[in-house]
Amino acid sequence: ISGIKMHQDSIDLAALQKDKKIKGFFMVVDSDAGQVVPDIKGGSASMLKDVFVMDELKRRFTDEDPKYGVVSFEVQLAEADRKKDYILFISWAPDSCKVKPRMVAS
Repeated sequence: ISGIKMHQDSIDLAALQKDKKIKGFFMVVDSDAGQVVPDIKGGSASMLKDVFVMDELKRRFTDEDPKYGVVSFEVQLAEADRKKDYILFISWAPDSCKVKPRMVAS
């Protein structure tokens, strides 16, 4: 994707999520470094632990910058007495941000 690579910190966060130690994390494109890095502007090393996910998504995904979010959640299946885990990848590139960052994030 446009020669942009994943920073090792982003890969480490994905491993934490896979091991169910965090519920999700946020990333941004660092154009200068040419990498996708954790979004530390949001605080707490961009990790979701016990935060209500929708509130955090609304807070993080603003009209200013493109971002990525990875969130895991659990669904209770109606037909069975079991739960299923899902991971949702969100690519956020609002029309209101500048064209170049939006295109790089795409």
